[in-house]
Amino acid sequence: MKKILVTGAEGFIGKNLVNYLKNSSYEVLYPTQDQLDLVNSAAVKFFFNNNNIDCIVHCATGQILDKIYAPNVCEINLKMFFNLINYRKNDAKLINLGSGSEYSRDHWIPKMHESYFGKFIPYDAHSFSKYVISKYILGTKKSNLYHLRIFGLFGKYEDYRYKFISNSIVKKIFNIPITVNKNVIYDYVFIDDFCKIVEFFINNASTNNDFNITSGKPLDLLSIIYSIDKFFGEKTKLKILKEGFGTEYTGDNSRLINFISDLKFSNIEKSIKSLSEYYISIKNKIDTNSLVDDKFLEYAKQINP
Repeated sequence: MKKILVTGAEGFIGKNLVNYLKNSSYEVLYPTQDQLDLVNSAAVKFFFNNNNIDCIVHCATGQILDKIYAPNVCEINLKMFFNLINYRKNDAKLINLGSGSEYSRDHWIPKMHESYFGKFIPYDAHSFSKYVISKYILGTKKSNLYHLRIFGLFGKYEDYRYKFISNSIVKKIFNIPITVNKNVIYDYVFIDDFCKIVEFFINNASTNNDFNITSGKPLDLLSIIYSIDKFFGEKTKLKILKEGFGTEYTGDNSRLINFISDLKFSNIEKSIKSLSEYYISIKNKIDTNSLVDDKFLEYAKQINP
């Protein structure tokens, strides 16, 4: 039985991964930040000395509040990563979660390939830290270090105040109009599919160290709203502030498909149905005031002015 450490297990991705892996034949450790401070070298060393970890799935990142990272997020992210690198046993696999933002937002092009990485340096601290980690992993060329660049994930436990698909679904549930700043093309992956992808990396090796995690089926925001309307059976009260499209955010996933030859991605309509049913089941826990305040719209205006 493989012993797996999942960091950042209190967050959206980590929580889903823990639930998924616990239902399989693994021993999963998922300490909270209070139980294991990844920035503290002595604490990380003590943890690994007392736990024989076979694989680390590193989801943790510096604290973010209302889509704003702490000023020292780069330092925090780098310390966490290099503590894990330094104190794990040499043959322990490490799967690090990166971001498509490493390609630098000002220079995004449609369907960016892994070979596009490194041509531009991202300007924000969080993306830069992921960039540095990616550079390190690629430089080692070790078969037990992997960097997965995430473009867009959606699913239960995410922050519905700021995530488009969840935000649109919960607004639909409460009959709150949806305002789109500008239509944009994204390449989303359903969280259930992502968990299966991570499990494959846990159990298999590749000659490549970095992978784009995209479905290869980009969708614009209005098409996503159409799929939500289809599930609920009524048209959304929709307002679009600006014509045209914002900066496309998509990545080439051919390397991923070549590695996982039988990989199948969930149909967007089935995924939206599953997520909608989840939000309906927790309807009484949703903060409707935050939806009316529409912090997501303000965030969208910042990233696509």
